[in-house]
Amino acid sequence: MTHYKYLVLFLLFNSYFVMAQNIQPSPTRGADSLFFNMRYKEAISKYNAYLATASNPLNITYARLAFSNHFTGDYEEAIKYYNLILSKNPLPALKAQLYSRMAMTYAMKMNKEKALVYLDSANANGYLNAYEMEKFKDFDSIRNLPRFKDIYQSVSNRVYPCKTQPRARDFDFWIGTWEVYNNQYPNHRVGTSVVESVSGDCTILENWYAFNSPGDGKSQNWYNPTTGKWTQMWIGSGGGATQYNDGEYKDGAMRFKYTQTDAQGVVQPGNFVFENLGPDKVRQYQDISSDGGKTFNIMFDFIYIRKKS
Repeated sequence: MTHYKYLVLFLLFNSYFVMAQNIQPSPTRGADSLFFNMRYKEAISKYNAYLATASNPLNITYARLAFSNHFTGDYEEAIKYYNLILSKNPLPALKAQLYSRMAMTYAMKMNKEKALVYLDSANANGYLNAYEMEKFKDFDSIRNLPRFKDIYQSVSNRVYPCKTQPRARDFDFWIGTWEVYNNQYPNHRVGTSVVESVSGDCTILENWYAFNSPGDGKSQNWYNPTTGKWTQMWIGSGGGATQYNDGEYKDGAMRFKYTQTDAQGVVQPGNFVFENLGPDKVRQYQDISSDGGKTFNIMFDFIYIRKKS
């Protein structure tokens, strides 16, 4: 059984989770069990038997019946139940899901124009499932059409807002796999760093591996569109966490600020800087001030050299 069916079932169950909690015990439990076990023909029989006597069936029953018919290839029957639910004027989130499923069904029927019309309606109602647009075979017949690509871009922008926020891309120059050296002693290798864009490009994750010494760790780096600033949270293998704030990319460098307290309780300001020295080189250094910010002393100074494939 293909992977996409498992995901569809999960999404359908998730969409109706709150509603389903309120029907204990469910009169369609037997049919639902067959549905979730992908025994669709048997599920259809049980759902139809229930609907023949039910006075006020829930939309979830019709939706699962529609899906069951879709999975058995009875697209006309699936469309009948989609339209039935839509005639009850469901909320936009459910409309978006139903329109997307109708788009799938018409795409499977090779009615490309109708498939795109319904997909456009799904998008207009806040459709969020970019994954199924990328992966589900139901969209294969229209996936390469310009209109599909436009709708996909709109959905993707909604689902992954960080991808299109220009300032959220300021730190992308640090993404990559790097060999790291002490800038004061160029042949002194101090570690390896693998820096990834994760969480839908909303976080830059650093994976630091010290060379011949303790001190591995990770940092998460993210842009806050409300403040217009970056934050880094570092957690090392020695325990504890350090937060660097007010990150801003200007003059070719990402510049964070931080403070630490010395043994006498005096707060010391510092800077944490990543200089963009081109596509294959980054300088990272940290300094601290013991005189209230008048002068700064460098604590460490590293050069990142991008590893070649």
